[in-house]
Amino acid sequence: MSYPPGLGFRLTLTAAAITTISLARVPESQAAPRKPLGKVTIAAGDHARQNTPATFKLPIELGGRALELRGPGGPLPLTVTAEGDAHVVIPRLAKAEVRKFDLAEARRPAAGSGVEVKAEPSGLRISIAGRPAFHYRAVGAAPRPEIGPEFVRGGYLHPVFTPAGVAVTDDYPKDHKHQHGIWTAWTSTEYEGRKPDFWNMGQKKARKDHASIGTTFSGPAAGGFAAKLNSTDLLANPAKVVIEEDWKVIAYRLPGRSPHHVFDLTWTDTVVGNSPLVLPEYRYGGLGVRGHIAWLDKAAPRFLTSEGKDRVAGDNTTARWVFMGGKVESAPVGIAVLDHPGNFRHPQPLRLHPDKPYLSVAPQKVGRHQLDPGKPYVSRYRFVVSDGEPDAGTMERFFTDWAHPPVVTVELATPSIAVPAPPPGPPTPAPTATP
Repeated sequence: MSYPPGLGFRLTLTAAAITTISLARVPESQAAPRKPLGKVTIAAGDHARQNTPATFKLPIELGGRALELRGPGGPLPLTVTAEGDAHVVIPRLAKAEVRKFDLAEARRPAAGSGVEVKAEPSGLRISIAGRPAFHYRAVGAAPRPEIGPEFVRGGYLHPVFTPAGVAVTDDYPKDHKHQHGIWTAWTSTEYEGRKPDFWNMGQKKARKDHASIGTTFSGPAAGGFAAKLNSTDLLANPAKVVIEEDWKVIAYRLPGRSPHHVFDLTWTDTVVGNSPLVLPEYRYGGLGVRGHIAWLDKAAPRFLTSEGKDRVAGDNTTARWVFMGGKVESAPVGIAVLDHPGNFRHPQPLRLHPDKPYLSVAPQKVGRHQLDPGKPYVSRYRFVVSDGEPDAGTMERFFTDWAHPPVVTVELATPSIAVPAPPPGPPTPAPTATP
């Protein structure tokens, strides 16, 4: 039998036996400290670390428990999912530095101090440190009467906010009603002799929609959710789902008053049926981001890539990351997309629109490829949403921390609880590239 923290025993004994067992609340300051559950070692490796998210595995028996890392620079809060995925944000480590921590029980954090995922009628609201970070739109709703039902959809992120509460995305813009905050869709495709377009829904050839919300979690270091989306071919008779898509989104609580919100999107496309989905070479498609309406003037937004290129020079190039931003009510803000090295054709090609505040990370831009049945296509992106002007060094640091994370090892004090093997490297997508 287990008892809440701070609940101790007072025993009255006789020579023959225990005659009374009573439970009494013992002040936490008097309660004996709990023994550590184990040791966690974090090695910085070849890079200095600052506000670095890291993920490691814990036994399923520890899933969902309130834990922390105690040691130099600690305590560091952990968020442990029901599946045993442990998330921590490391404030600072020098290059090659190694720190050891005790894995221990933690107090429940105060409400609003970490990442909270809250359900609401339109989908999910994600907050970081009590401030809005972004919404997942599960239910489509037309914001203006002239928007036809063919454009209305769910399954995207909007609005997306900076830590100061400034929105950086737009939804259903008048010039491109099919664009929605942060979204995913394939454009030029071939499937069983038809050519559905899941991006340009106004053509009524195909749709991209939210299907369901899966597990959600909140915690002091991270929070997130899983969702399912469908890509439907409307040219088929009857219409048929061609791709079942799984989203996994994780947001992190950076220490202090950070000017950045950081969250990850992993999406996995699985082709339904026995036919491949062919993706001919095309100038956009895959991941899309639509910027704030205040950047509609051609001169308003600023684009910057990891290669130092601007909007004009950066279009039709590849990059590890790309930033889009500008002023909203006189405040400089922006959003960066980081392309994981495990992605197909990394660094992936960019579409930076010459006139509108929009970008696409489009792997099919440099050549035809296809998604084959039985071979899930996995894409991973990190988003950094910032107050202030873009800083290339900061973006490069965020990319390095993600692409080459610190090494975390776990040794548990209880031999009966086995530590799972470290997760494998980033999932490698398996499309077929065709010359």
